[in-house]
Amino acid sequence: MKRVAAIWRYKKGSEDYYKERHRNPWPELVKEFQEKGFHNFSIWAAGGYAFLYTEVENNNFNEAMAKVDATEIKQRWQVEMNPMLEDEAIPGSGIQFIEMEEIWYVE
Repeated sequence: MKRVAAIWRYKKGSEDYYKERHRNPWPELVKEFQEKGFHNFSIWAAGGYAFLYTEVENNNFNEAMAKVDATEIKQRWQVEMNPMLEDEAIPGSGIQFIEMEEIWYVE
């Protein structure tokens, strides 16, 4: 099981709605994440940034996320979410979602 963290940014003025939607995700979407091997999935927000932590069964976050992204329910979710997201997680990076490097862990 791989631990994964990632960051992205949401647009100024969309904070309240973005947070509310993520506090109440569609049950069908949650089921897709679980069926694709995600566990202990959580998202935090601060200052326009969102931070994700999850554990992935197959040790490949991008592969597992691609399987979720290919589902109709995730595509519908993204239609609603995309207008609220910034194009880059870190200005100048050219990357919208950045998987973070783990540098310390205590079990």
